[in-house]
Amino acid sequence: MAPHPPYVPGSATSKAAASQVKPRRPNKGIRIFRSIRGDASGYTCEEIELMLSMRHQTVSARLVELVACGCIRLAGVQRLTSAEAPAEVYEAIPGATEDLYLHYLSKTRASKSVAAWRKEMIAAAENFAYNPSQQTIDSLTAKAAERRSIR
Repeated sequence: MAPHPPYVPGSATSKAAASQVKPRRPNKGIRIFRSIRGDASGYTCEEIELMLSMRHQTVSARLVELVACGCIRLAGVQRLTSAEAPAEVYEAIPGATEDLYLHYLSKTRASKSVAAWRKEMIAAAENFAYNPSQQTIDSLTAKAAERRSIR
């Protein structure tokens, strides 16, 4: 049996809310990764949304995870969206596997500090023959923090 999500001791509403949390399955992230890995020309976020019939919020969130764990990267090229706006193309990183993504998910769901998480992700990436640069990790962390401050 899976452990219950944490809740505030003594709070009935917190405990009730925690009991309703459903474990997230990595199916959508894996579907996106397989699609990108299966095409050497890569895909934009919009192309993935249309191909897999997923909402933008779902696809963009999974792309952030897949970049953060070292499964995909920006290809350095852009294609036009249906609105004629330039969009970045994502490509698979050679040697990246679904296991790397699953490992990332297991670590980000644990209650660890960002520094501890980074250290473990770098070690895990080395085991999968890919080592994201510290600059890439710092850049992703800074972008995430910036997004949180805007909201």
